[in-house]
Amino acid sequence: MDCKSRDLPLIRYPYTWGKGCGTKIWVHERLDRAICMDNWPSYFDNAELYNFTCFSFDYDLILLVVRKQ
Repeated sequence: MDCKSRDLPLIRYPYTWGKGCGTKIWVHERLDRAICMDNWPSYFDNAELYNFTCFSFDYDLILLVVRKQ
């Protein structure tokens, strides 16, 4: 089923979860996402999705920023 949605790209590091950082078995994935309708960027073309690495947790925080035009 096509929901006419898309994944917003991350501005910084492209992954939001990691395990084993600094080791040979380091795994990182993008688990957390922000999904929008296909036409949403035409209304909010200045929206940006950031992730913030938090070294005390496995997960990074994500923040959607929409600035006034």
